Amino acid sequence: MGPLQADLDGLYLHVGPALAAVRREGAWDSAVGGTISLARVREREAVSVVGGRVTGARWGLGGARVAAEGLVAFGDWKIGVVGGPLVDLADLHHPRIGASAAIWCFAGVVPYLRVGVIEASGGFVEAGLEIPLPVWRHR
Repeated sequence: MGPLQADLDGLYLHVGPALAAVRREGAWDSAVGGTISLARVREREAVSVVGGRVTGARWGLGGARVAAEGLVAFGDWKIGVVGGPLVDLADLHHPRIGASAAIWCFAGVVPYLRVGVIEASGGFVEAGLEIPLPVWRHR
């Protein structure tokens, strides 16, 4: 009999907080928010994770953003990418449309590096950490 090995394949729902440092509109800011993701995991496949997610974050200096993103990860290392459209919200302007993409690595927690662009306010760069908490699994 071989060594015991967990089978993590399945469909997962994760909910969790996120915290980031953001460079936008020529200044440093923070972002605090959360993510809800639904992802299919197949550990032994070349494309090991495929799914989608909804994120939201509040900018430290005011305003917020919401986004819908697709996600994919590759191989045993669970290194992946996410990306999709976003909406920037604030009290002082109408909602602004944008898009962002990020690279990430699953290591119990999820460090990431995101780049994005928002109409009328330019681009942003964000480095952060997400903590995905599994709330449901279907095998």
